[in-house]
Amino acid sequence: MKEEPKITVITSLYKAGGFLEDFLEDIQKQTIFSDIDWYFIDAASPDKEFERLIEFQKDFRNVRVRRMRERIGIYPAWNIGIKKARADLISNLNVDDRVTHDYYEFMVNKMEKYKEVDVMYTDVRYCKTQEYLDDSPIMKTPRFCDLYSIAFFGAPHNCPVWRKSLHEKNGLFDESLHEDVGLFDESLISSGDKEFWMRANILGKKFKKINEPLSYYYLNPEGISTKGDAFKSEASRTEDDRILKHYERELANHAV
Repeated sequence: MKEEPKITVITSLYKAGGFLEDFLEDIQKQTIFSDIDWYFIDAASPDKEFERLIEFQKDFRNVRVRRMRERIGIYPAWNIGIKKARADLISNLNVDDRVTHDYYEFMVNKMEKYKEVDVMYTDVRYCKTQEYLDDSPIMKTPRFCDLYSIAFFGAPHNCPVWRKSLHEKNGLFDESLHEDVGLFDESLISSGDKEFWMRANILGKKFKKINEPLSYYYLNPEGISTKGDAFKSEASRTEDDRILKHYERELANHAV
C-alpha cells in the first residue's frame, strides 16, 4: 500500500468463521486492493478470526487487525474504524456480503469526479445463497436519497462509500439517539446506519446513486437484521419504529 491509501474499508467480525476464508480470497481480487486500507475489527468473536487475520496480515501491509476484549456491536466497531481511518474515503463491507471486483476503484473514481457528493451508493443484488450470482434479483435502491427513501426504502443500503469529513458535523453511528438526545437507554443493534443517513440528510449532505447493481447482499438467515425474515428481522422492525418516532417531525416537514 502507498503511504496515502485511496479508501479505508471497515469489516466487523463476530462469529464469522464460516465466511472468512471466502471473504479474504475475494477481497484480494479488488483491482485496487493494495491501495485499500482494510481495517478488520474482531468484536471478541469466539471463532478465532483474529488468529487467521494475523496470518493474513503478514502478506499484506495494507491490512490492519484489532481484537476487542469484550463483545461490541457493529456500530461501535465501525466507529473505531472511522476514528482510525487513514483515507479520506470510507466504506464498510460485511463479511457475508460481496462487491464487484472493480467496485472500490470505480467508486473512488466517481467520488473524485463528484467532489460535492458526501455519500455514494449503488443498486444491490439479493442473494439467497453464498454463491453471489450475477443473475440474482436486483433491488433498485431509490434514485433520489431523500429522507423518505432512507426511512422507508433502505437507501443507501449496504457498503456505500462516504467522505470521512461527513463525520465532522454528522457525528458517528448510533450516537445522537443515546448520547446527545438521551432518548433511548440502549444502543441500536441493526438500524443505526439508517439513523445515521437520516441525520446526514437532515443536515443537507449530498447523496448520489450509481444505477448499476455492484454489490451483493446475502439474506443471511442468522444475520442480525435478517434473522427470522428474509428482508427484515423483528429486532430491526422494532428499531425502525423507534427511529421513525424520533424523527417524526422532520418526516412530516419533508412530506409537506
